[in-house]
This record gives sequence, C-alpha cells and structure tokens, in this order.
Amino acid sequence: MKVMPCGIYCPGCKGCRKCKTIFHCAKDRGINYCYECKFSYVDFPCKRFQQFAEPWKKYGQDLIANQQYIAQNGHDAFKKKMMKEVGK
Repeated sequence: MKVMPCGIYCPGCKGCRKCKTIFHCAKDRGINYCYECKFSYVDFPCKRFQQFAEPWKKYGQDLIANQQYIAQNGHDAFKKKMMKEVGK
C-alpha cells in the first residue's frame, strides 16, 4: 500500500496515475503531498483540493486531516497509523 499525494492510503492503482485533479497537480509542481504546495498563494487546502476531498468523507477518508497528519508526523508515521487502522 502507498500514500498518494492526496493523502489516500491505497494500492496506487492506475486510476490515481490518470487523475488529472490531484496526482498530476502534485507531480507538475514537484511535490509529494498537497500540503507542501506553495503554488496556489493560499494556505492549504486550496479550493481544488477541498472539492476533491469532500466526496471522500462518505468513505471515511478525511483527506485534509490526512495531509495535516503527514505534515506533522511524517509519511512513515501516517503509513504505520493507516496499516494499524486497516489491519495490515
């Protein structure tokens, strides 16, 4: 399992790599995670990310909270937390 630029803990399927919303936005800006973005001239989360993150709430994914956790605790700590939550 991987942590994608949007903060979703998933296997990183081809769907993410085709994502023109977040995956390519982060890749084009040379960042690993959206919280690192300085391009939008506003504090994270930008409007694009907010709109992307909203539908994920119904699946129990708070992508903004995930980004904040990664920013404060690091990628490895987030991955460990998610592995514990999903039981893997």
